[in-house]
Amino acid sequence: MPIIGLNYTKISANRSGDSNQKLDINTVPEITDFKQATLESFGGKVNVARVNFAYKTMIEPNIGNITIEGIIIYENENIKDLSEQWKTEKKLPVDAQLEIINYIFRTVSIKALIISEILQLPPVINLPVVKDTKKKETKKEAKSKK
Repeated sequence: MPIIGLNYTKISANRSGDSNQKLDINTVPEITDFKQATLESFGGKVNVARVNFAYKTMIEPNIGNITIEGIIIYENENIKDLSEQWKTEKKLPVDAQLEIINYIFRTVSIKALIISEILQLPPVINLPVVKDTKKKETKKEAKSKK
């Protein structure tokens, strides 16, 4: 995987209130900057990118929000071309963008889930729910006996 590292630079969250209405949870990760850099390692210098990102979750209607910002160190054989494309278009090719955004979802969503628990907000990601299958079977059996 070409993601070498991740540093968090800002974590902000608040709980504004409660609601009995249906909640709408919107999470938007975005790449806010992409700059070419050089990383020195044991094998010499490696061309990488410093990818700034913002991960924002809004819980509506006006219940709360979570914002996490950071920097990802990204390695790709085409860093120079990606950096040039970012400078001119402020976007990356789909494959690089998907790789970075999916990494943000996998790693930062866990932090956002912990923060939502601390603030007693609803979970920002869908969690598995265990259901009692015997109750369903019992209801089906009762209907079939009628």
